[in-house]
Amino acid sequence: MPKNNSFQSMLSDFVNAPMPNEAKRPRGLPNRADLLELTITYLTRQAQHWPELVGMELLPEPNPKSLTRLVVEFETSYVSGQFVSSNVLATLGSNSPELGAAYIRNSDANSNTRSLDQQLINVLQIARREQVFIPWNRVFADEAISGTTSARMGYQMLGNLVQFDQTRVARLFVDDLDRLNREQIVSLQFLELVNANNMCLTTANDFDSSQNMSKVARAFKAMQNEFFVDQLARKVVRGMKDIHAQGQNLGLPPTGLKVVPKRDRKRER
Repeated sequence: MPKNNSFQSMLSDFVNAPMPNEAKRPRGLPNRADLLELTITYLTRQAQHWPELVGMELLPEPNPKSLTRLVVEFETSYVSGQFVSSNVLATLGSNSPELGAAYIRNSDANSNTRSLDQQLINVLQIARREQVFIPWNRVFADEAISGTTSARMGYQMLGNLVQFDQTRVARLFVDDLDRLNREQIVSLQFLELVNANNMCLTTANDFDSSQNMSKVARAFKAMQNEFFVDQLARKVVRGMKDIHAQGQNLGLPPTGLKVVPKRDRKRER
């Protein structure tokens, strides 16, 4: 992707520009800087996987105009909760590859800032191996939101796609099943929904819902994911109790104040 001062300046202005209705920005929507990086990752990787499609509307060259368009499309879709009607079939023609959708998620704003990009790289690679093209408007994502809740717009849009989309999308890709959900029952229900709608779910670590042993694998994985959350919750409570026992405040500071580190002046010298 070309990088020059004008290019970087245009993107910087775009990233720093406030969204319309910024105050109503939904939880889980990736911030614009992360979303821009994700868009660049998508276009760069898909260009490597599908060079014959580069330059078409669904896989444009990465420039300020195309990048801002794709970012705004993602934001608009996320805020409205409505996935964009796909015109990929008309664009590709009768010899188009099988179409798929992807879901990526991270749990914490303080986690690896490249987590979404890394998951997307894995997903696009496995999709290409399966000869499946994932359009940008079928990439669903949630940032800094736990998999223990289903109140995630990207996740809900993926569920709506499975139930109501009338396009030819029949394959779903995630990096790991725990990206979808960490609640055992809900995780199993989602996989049943996938099967009921004659779709196939594939992960980057070789889970395939079309395989005969997938029911055993998904049941074990769902139980493992929920157990991990339970163990993590116990560790958090243990740490909070220890902090409280030391006389430290666990709550937020009063309005207008902030917490600052307490340093030993002698050690600073």
